[in-house]
Amino acid sequence: MDPELKDMTFAAETYDAVNLAAIAAAAAQDDAGTSVAASLIAVSGGAVQEPGSGGPSGDVKVCKTYQECLDALRAGNRPDYDGESGRIGFDSNGDVSSANYVVYTYGSDNTATMSGNETASTSGS
Repeated sequence: MDPELKDMTFAAETYDAVNLAAIAAAAAQDDAGTSVAASLIAVSGGAVQEPGSGGPSGDVKVCKTYQECLDALRAGNRPDYDGESGRIGFDSNGDVSSANYVVYTYGSDNTATMSGNETASTSGS
């Protein structure tokens, strides 16, 4: 890692987006954009896709790394990738159904201090 790097904003989310796309491509056995998109919901714990749509089926197995998810696929299971940024989920429309937030508190000197985190979720459609 570059020692000059000072801002890691959205690093975990970017890492997870790349992993999720790679897992979806592995599940679809195709790296075309439409194939990856068709598998994203299923590999993030969403509803099982219609047979033949490119989405995996089988028992849901929570996985936290690309390799764990690949192992789940090879075992005939449906991976549910929960990455570095936390639980990842999409509703049936492909909209984000859960998100993690870092909470900052500002002191009297107007300096921000991380004071916690929260998770927001919706059942979606």
